[in-house]
Amino acid sequence: MRHLLRLLAALFCAYASPHLHASQEGALLVSEFAVSSQGIGSSGPVRVSGTQRSEGIVSLRVQAFGREYVLPAALVAELQGFHANGLLFSYESGYKETGGRTVYLGFVRGFTTGVQASKHVSVSESGEFKLLKSAGR
Repeated sequence: MRHLLRLLAALFCAYASPHLHASQEGALLVSEFAVSSQGIGSSGPVRVSGTQRSEGIVSLRVQAFGREYVLPAALVAELQGFHANGLLFSYESGYKETGGRTVYLGFVRGFTTGVQASKHVSVSESGEFKLLKSAGR
């Protein structure tokens, strides 16, 4: 009897396996985003906002150091094709000779299993935006 139950269980598994469908986690892409911080050290308040469409990030505005900065069109073009569902941001006090205070933005696409891809942008106190190399991505 025990062998018959094992055989039936094996047959059921063999039959049911192709018919079972696992749920798959999907990334909820951010359409609009706005985050703010009271800041640390000499950063002062920092606010980051922008929009993302099917082509990727299409606008980005950073308010920091008492000024407002807008991502230049050339860098918007470099972010095309990348779709983010998360944003990280940090600050470095920096040296005047190297651009001064800087805000770093990390656009990430990930799941509960971890970050799958990322793009990083910095904006310095002087208003210079840079697309940074993403470590390990």
